[in-house]
Amino acid sequence: MLMILYILLIMPMICKICVVLFEAHARKQYSMYVWTTGFDVDVPNCNSTDVLRAWNTSTECFTHTWDTATKREWLWDTVNNPGREVSRIFVSGMKTALQAAFDNSNCDGLENIKALMEEGHTLVIWSAFAISTR
Repeated sequence: MLMILYILLIMPMICKICVVLFEAHARKQYSMYVWTTGFDVDVPNCNSTDVLRAWNTSTECFTHTWDTATKREWLWDTVNNPGREVSRIFVSGMKTALQAAFDNSNCDGLENIKALMEEGHTLVIWSAFAISTR
């Protein structure tokens, strides 16, 4: 009798609580493209509007976006923004590092990719690259 009461009354309440908690913490299916370089306001003299108007990506104001622990931490904070959690990222710049490692038969330059993959293990991470004739 007690078992029947447990199955009929308690179990459905526990299941409803689990579903509510799961739905509250489930990631949305948002995606994000992560450029290799991006505008860096932390570089001295790169916070003026003149720099933004010129928008020359070859200046020192544009730095690699995921090559340091600090920049990856900013990336993880961005993808974990409450209510807008990202479930997959498309990362630019991996092809260059992978190609250099292959060409030189040396994987020493892959630390940033390894760190990115280890730190972002809860996400689906795609290496985005393009081959251009320019």
